[in-house]
Amino acid sequence: WGAFGDDGALDFVRTEFDRDIDNNSINPGKQLHEKMISGMYMGELVRLVLVKMTHDKLLFNGQGSDLLFKRGNFFTKYVSEIESDKKGTYASCR
Repeated sequence: WGAFGDDGALDFVRTEFDRDIDNNSINPGKQLHEKMISGMYMGELVRLVLVKMTHDKLLFNGQGSDLLFKRGNFFTKYVSEIESDKKGTYASCR
């Protein structure tokens, strides 16, 4: 499974975010499937989506923080914390 997609078989499903993660990895063009599904890359994937939504003025009135715009600053554990919030409280999302 480690090399699945390295031959272009996944190109039709890769997003701009997947490509960004791959291009900025230590092994561009390799282990593409892993980069698309692994928890190791999930935080950065979410950060890239938040950055795009911020730039498109869909979040934060288009005003993001310097921390959001810094690569590698949004960890996968944050995704888990946000997901674990009880409905209506959103304590971890603030």
